Amino acid sequence: MKPFRGVAYCCALMVCAVFCFQACAQVMLTAGGIVSESSLSSKYYIQARSPERLSWVSDPADPSRRVLQIRLHREDGQVAGGLRAEIVPRGDAAANGPSTRWYGFEFYVPDEWVPIPPAVVVAQLHGNDHVYLAPPLSLQIQEGRLFLMTQYNMRGARSADPPKTEGSVRRYPWVAPLKKGKWYRWVVRTQWSSTPGEGELDVWIDDELILSERGRPNTYDTDGRPGSFNYAKAGLYAPAGIAELESISILTRGILLGRGDVRYEAFVADFSR
Repeated sequence: MKPFRGVAYCCALMVCAVFCFQACAQVMLTAGGIVSESSLSSKYYIQARSPERLSWVSDPADPSRRVLQIRLHREDGQVAGGLRAEIVPRGDAAANGPSTRWYGFEFYVPDEWVPIPPAVVVAQLHGNDHVYLAPPLSLQIQEGRLFLMTQYNMRGARSADPPKTEGSVRRYPWVAPLKKGKWYRWVVRTQWSSTPGEGELDVWIDDELILSERGRPNTYDTDGRPGSFNYAKAGLYAPAGIAELESISILTRGILLGRGDVRYEAFVADFSR
């Protein structure tokens, strides 16, 4: 998939010692972060039919704060292979493998959200671009529910029989009624792996641990090519369209990224700003 703005990925790291002890070895990626009007273009790629699909509005929960509204129109057509309006942190695809990765999302479902049969992805951890499969981890809205979907495949990306939907393992480990007019917080700690007996995954929704797994594959094979590493996306992705609606919208505060042994409270501290 090719971002709407730019194609080069770069990664810079800085050691953050404000919220943890030295033993925590917390490393925050300079990619991503709380999005603002001044930082959007420098910190995020935009995958949307037009930059006008993104606008700044007052936070319904805190009118003194401005937040990013992302809108998707039915007639937008395909962008990067699908009907979408999303932001992607520049430099996020740093690496898969044994390093522990952290991802944090906050999004707001407006009161005017209309339930529709097709599922709409509101946050995702996208996998190897070369295998063209569903994201290894995604949070989706369908009708009146919010659910978590996971998918992995253990086949080699460059093998004679590369990963396909058939043979991939898809699960729905968490589902809950959708609550409109509220901010959701989704946090993921993972060690990505497509190898049996490896892989770690912890998932929180609104500070509650809803999934914790060890020794289970949780992604697709990575072969080192550009675009083969996992990366985060936030916004709206509607692979089956948005039914008869003219448009849908959502609010977001951006995506936090981290690496290493981090306490949950330390990682999400930026969301309190």
